Amino acid sequence: MKRTLVWLLALALAVGLLTGCGAEQEEQLPSESMAETVPSTGQTVKTVDELLAAIEPGAEILLEPGTYNLSTAEDYGKEDTRSTYYTWVPAGNGYTLRLVGVDDLTIRGGGMESATLETDAVDGTLMEVLNCNGVTLEDFAAGGADGAESSIGCVVSFLGCRDIAVNRVDFRGGNVDGVMVQYCSNLTIRDSRISQCSSSALSLYECSQMTLERCEIHDIGRRYGSYAVLSANNCSDLSIFDNRIHHNTAFSLLVSSMSTSVEMAGNQITGNRMREEAFYLYNTRLVLDGNTFENNTIRRWYPDSTSCAVDKAGSPISAEDLNRMNVRSDQEAAAHRNLVTVSTAEELLKAIAPDTEIVLDAALYDLSTAAGSTETESEHYYWEETYDGPELVIRGVDNLVIRSADGNREAHTLSAVPRYANVLRFNRCSNITLSGFTAGHTVEPGSCIGGVLTFVDCDEIQVDNCGLYGCGILGIQTENCGGVTVSGCDIYECSQGGIAMYGTWDIAIEQCTFPGSGRQPHGLQRM
Repeated sequence: MKRTLVWLLALALAVGLLTGCGAEQEEQLPSESMAETVPSTGQTVKTVDELLAAIEPGAEILLEPGTYNLSTAEDYGKEDTRSTYYTWVPAGNGYTLRLVGVDDLTIRGGGMESATLETDAVDGTLMEVLNCNGVTLEDFAAGGADGAESSIGCVVSFLGCRDIAVNRVDFRGGNVDGVMVQYCSNLTIRDSRISQCSSSALSLYECSQMTLERCEIHDIGRRYGSYAVLSANNCSDLSIFDNRIHHNTAFSLLVSSMSTSVEMAGNQITGNRMREEAFYLYNTRLVLDGNTFENNTIRRWYPDSTSCAVDKAGSPISAEDLNRMNVRSDQEAAAHRNLVTVSTAEELLKAIAPDTEIVLDAALYDLSTAAGSTETESEHYYWEETYDGPELVIRGVDNLVIRSADGNREAHTLSAVPRYANVLRFNRCSNITLSGFTAGHTVEPGSCIGGVLTFVDCDEIQVDNCGLYGCGILGIQTENCGGVTVSGCDIYECSQGGIAMYGTWDIAIEQCTFPGSGRQPHGLQRM
């Protein structure tokens, strides 16, 4: 009987101990509801100095709404900072904030429109992240304080980092690059915006496992034209998915050399102008899958016949295939134009800009009489001095229309006095339409060396219902241009010829007359 009681007591004690252990283990298991109720450990800051003081490994820094100008920091530019985790690096006219060895750092704002990190040092990088792992940047804006394009630097750069997450950040140019990444692995940029940079949106070098997803990239190189919207050199596993890439001007959309496993899928690529090849590929296998191309001006898709992208199955995608994909719509281009009516040469010059439709309603626009014609310069045009006076050069302008108000070309004249100057010269422009007016040198005795209309490195040119007259050696001259249409024009009294085209392709000449234009029987020269 005693043995039975002892056995029962031992069994009860064992059961009690097991039950206690089970209860203790269950209490220690994490749950989603518990995780949601854990208070944030982040430190809220509202000034630049508070932000800098909070930088350390494992820190979660929460930005109050407002502007954080790094140039106003108390230790800005000093060799001895208040922390071992950041330093100031000389950059042009100021300093760059460099974070060094700060692992598991989070800097978070309240949204792209809530908090802004900026700097007055427009010649340098806003922030460099050096040898840091596990960094998260999200929900704020970053860029130069005055929006001026930088000559060097980028908005944010990562060097020698891994496991980086960038979410909902607005990288505002204009610096040379939006984001520069070197010698990094496992970096993602999602739901962000990169705009107004002069050279590229994203530049990668010696990187692996990179993802750009659901981002908006626009107005890269809008002023002078950029190198490439995206570039990747010696990289592997680059994924560019579901982004909206629109209204950028560059030599190339993607430049990639010595890279493997590069894929672009589900991107909307709209209204871009590529001055050279859209995809410059050197020892790179690019997969294109499910992208949409609309209203892009593409000089050529690949640098040569040996380069091409492939589809998901590995089949080559030719330039002809891409041309068929690139849906063009005149309505889309027209919808982006600002309508400006001008009555003087000064108003005409002032109106010259991308995405503009200039309407001529006066009888005469003598460019040589415009105020400041010998010295005024804008980002869209300049005056080049010739032997006997200035020549108007319109540069880097896309989607521009100059037309008369009523289509009566005899009622509206655009002229210039200098005999050695072209009346209008366009350099590196695209989608240019000139319609319904007369242009030439002022009617005076003598001969000319300059022409009437000259286009250099331009694409998608349309000249219709115009009268182009001497004295002038050529009515229209093109050099290294593509997509040229001349229709319903009278080109007369030019001393050398009506139209001369050099290195030009996709040409259409329709219903034009060449009375008294040079020695060519039909007024057309092509070389």
